[in-house]
Amino acid sequence: MTIISKRWIISRAHKPVISNERLTKEAKKMRKNNSRISNDWHRQDILAEVRKACGSLTKLSKAHGLASNTLQNALDRKWPKGEQIIAEAIGVTAAEIWPSRYEDEFSTSTNSNVLAREVA
Repeated sequence: MTIISKRWIISRAHKPVISNERLTKEAKKMRKNNSRISNDWHRQDILAEVRKACGSLTKLSKAHGLASNTLQNALDRKWPKGEQIIAEAIGVTAAEIWPSRYEDEFSTSTNSNVLAREVA
C-alpha cells in the first residue's frame, strides 16, 4: 500500500456516516413526493395499450403528422395535445391515464367556497 492510499483510507474513515434516522426521513420524503404519481398508469402499460391499438407510438406519431419520437414527450411530462392523441388511440380519457396531471382541473376542493356561497 502506498502512502497516498493510506491517507485516503484514513480520510475516508473519519467522514461521518449517515444515520438511519436521516435515511428514514429521506425515504418518507421520497414516498410522499412519489405518491402523487402512483395513480398514473405505468409507462409500459400505456405503451402496451398503444401497441395493441396502433402498432407503436412511432406509427401513432406519424399518423398525426408529428415526428416519430414526439409523442414520447407526453409519457415524460405534461403535454395536453400528445396526451389527448394517446388517450384517443387507447379509447380512454387523458385524465384517466394521468390523474395527477389533471386532478387540479377537476378538483372540487377549489370550488367548494364558491358552491357554498351559491347555495346560501
